[in-house]
Amino acid sequence: MLNVGLLKDRLGQYGAAWLTSFLLVMFGDLALTLVRVPVVRAADIFLLIALVALAVGFAVFVAVTALSRQNAVTKIALIGLGLVLLLPLLWAPMLGAVASAFIGQVSIEYSSVYAGFRIIVGRLIWFVMRLFTDNPYVEAGLAVLQALATVVGFLASLAQLWRMFVSPPEREEREKRAAEG
Repeated sequence: MLNVGLLKDRLGQYGAAWLTSFLLVMFGDLALTLVRVPVVRAADIFLLIALVALAVGFAVFVAVTALSRQNAVTKIALIGLGLVLLLPLLWAPMLGAVASAFIGQVSIEYSSVYAGFRIIVGRLIWFVMRLFTDNPYVEAGLAVLQALATVVGFLASLAQLWRMFVSPPEREEREKRAAEG
């Protein structure tokens, strides 16, 4: 059985990690500008710190979850949810850098860590999309699912029309019999 309480706790920890990494980078960048460090250079420093901390935190999360005494369903759900939320979590410090660059009125694209992250994520997304768009088996599977959805939708529509036009007299008759008997 899925441990929903633990899942809620982990989502709360995820939210705290997201917010912490966002604020660390944003306020760290802005604080370093007070000592005349350019925002882009400060962003490189704090983005690197935040990304390493999040990577280590995620590795610890996976290890703790895998070694916990929870059942397999809970472990799979936690690790699966963690993997799904990993990219948004890694994007949080990037948003902090974007916010600090906006406040400092500079372009964040000059940050090597920010640019490298965007390039890596872009390549990863392109690779994953190619798996689904250039694969003839996936396209055939999608075509079968579309045909099946069309047939099911058509049959469901016919059933609704049948109930609407044919069933009311029969239903009224059944209700009369039920009231009499």
